[in-house]
Amino acid sequence: MQGVGEDSIVAYHGTSLQVLRRIIETGEQPGAVEVPHQNVQAMVREGDIFMFPIKDRTDIVDDPLVQMEALEEAMDYAGINAFCHRVCERLGWSVFSDGHEPSPLGHELSLKYFAMDFLEGYNFRRIPKFIKFLLQRGYDFDQAARFVNRVADENQGVVLGYSKEVLNGTELIGHTSVDIRVQGVTIDHIVGVQALDKKSSLFLEGLAT
Repeated sequence: MQGVGEDSIVAYHGTSLQVLRRIIETGEQPGAVEVPHQNVQAMVREGDIFMFPIKDRTDIVDDPLVQMEALEEAMDYAGINAFCHRVCERLGWSVFSDGHEPSPLGHELSLKYFAMDFLEGYNFRRIPKFIKFLLQRGYDFDQAARFVNRVADENQGVVLGYSKEVLNGTELIGHTSVDIRVQGVTIDHIVGVQALDKKSSLFLEGLAT
């Protein structure tokens, strides 16, 4: 992982190259869209960023993961986010909720949010549902399958490592016993970056030159 050293990292988060670019441009890390819920643990606050704390470096969660386990969880999460964000780009949708949303396919707003809801919960067991969505948009089956496989293979995203300063008092337990959600994350909290695909590696190499 590129940065100041693994020992200074207290938590990992997996995300896309698009988000990393946004962090560099704005100095702030974009987070989740608000999802209200009566159960505090199920609620998602506007701007929440889900992270995996490392055992013996924080005491926020009851069952923290050792470093390699936390890193592996973040890598899986990066793959999900990278896939979702690249699909949004390919379909002409904005990755970020505060931007303009170009729609070259002329889709209805309700259809956009239906698909976004699916993409946010994307996992490999639900690929057939997404293929069905692509078929409805004019792809044939072979095109849809190639699209999904190519996007998944080419977009694995990045893992970000955070210093202890990211734990600023806004953190809550996440959706499991091993993750947390944090508010107000900025570029200053990031002390390590690991690229998981070729595009992300080339991007980081370009920053270093």
